[in-house]
Amino acid sequence: MKKMSQSLFSIILFLSLSSIAFCDVTSSITSLVGKNAEGYLAPLGTMMGGGMNSGFYRKASPHKILGFDITVDFAYSMAPPGQTTYNFYIPNDSIDFPFQFQFPRSMFSSVMGDWESVIPSVEGNSALYQDQEIPFELAVKDLLNGGEGNIRAQNILGNDSTAELTFTLNKAVPAIIRQIIDNTWSIVDTIPGLGEGYAFVQGGPEIKLFENQDAFEAGFGDSLEILVGAQLDAISEDMPKIQIPGGFGSNFNSLPIDIGFPLPIVQASVGLPFHTEITARGLPVAMPIGIGTVKYGGLGGKIGISDYLSDILYKPEKDLTELPDSNLIYIIENPPSRINPSDVDNAISSLRLNEINVNAIDSLNYLFLQGNKTVVIEIQSRVSDALLQLDSQPKKKKKKRKFP
Repeated sequence: MKKMSQSLFSIILFLSLSSIAFCDVTSSITSLVGKNAEGYLAPLGTMMGGGMNSGFYRKASPHKILGFDITVDFAYSMAPPGQTTYNFYIPNDSIDFPFQFQFPRSMFSSVMGDWESVIPSVEGNSALYQDQEIPFELAVKDLLNGGEGNIRAQNILGNDSTAELTFTLNKAVPAIIRQIIDNTWSIVDTIPGLGEGYAFVQGGPEIKLFENQDAFEAGFGDSLEILVGAQLDAISEDMPKIQIPGGFGSNFNSLPIDIGFPLPIVQASVGLPFHTEITARGLPVAMPIGIGTVKYGGLGGKIGISDYLSDILYKPEKDLTELPDSNLIYIIENPPSRINPSDVDNAISSLRLNEINVNAIDSLNYLFLQGNKTVVIEIQSRVSDALLQLDSQPKKKKKKRKFP
């Protein structure tokens, strides 16, 4: 029995564990490295973004069409103190890998003689009795030597201490053993001579090696752990390693102001039609900050929303003196008999809107209202003089209202 177990599981473990090296570990590593690169570099991006957007716009309203300005400013990008680590991300991915479960015919040699002439072979593969693919699924955290707890790693502003994560199968041993036993028994239980009775000699009794799964596990448990451990030791040497780099805090601390670096920022803004403006800003030259060089730029725009609303809500008014008032023309051009005091009141109102002195005309209209019709000719003369005065004034517009 012991000899048979060694032959069977040596082949099983060789095929299964070899397949691990060619499974989807690469995609999980890519996810792990990508996420943690973001955490490592995030403070630098925050510093640069904050420095670039720290209030360099000169005014809230946009320039007029083709109006522009060009400025040069200096910002000192700083990071919040004490934030020098990040939570190292380990994906929740599971790694799937299959292997071919194979029963060599020779494993029955311990219980029978001329086994090659008795046990049927699978077509196209005379060395095997039966093939079966067994799937495995293991979580990435179970394959890492630091996957059980949160790992605080140094970001780019941290100290220079490093760490290393190794993909190892040691934590997966119980799961591997359990899956091998369960999956193997599910197949063995259906094979004549192993889990089912089989008459090796015509007319002879039916024989099976294992009465149940407990008997199968009891016979293979110890030897299985030895085989798994031996295979894992060989495979673990080839498993990938992930270096968690240290930070460059000492480089930043050597600057005049700790954890920060100066940024000269050039900005140009140009006014466009429809109350809009475009602005470009950036760092024109590469700046050494102790870990390499950096150069960046940005493009933005501005829209005068209040100007748009003013155009919609408040229409521009016409010149106040663009045309002579019809009330004044009526007084001047009609005969006295067709003029009444209300017509004079209308003319007085028009003149007052244009800031013309109407005291004399108002006094004459009072006499006209009392029944003195001889003053009408004088009123016409006064209104004519006021119209000439109005025409001689410069054109004025009321100031357009703005929103809000």
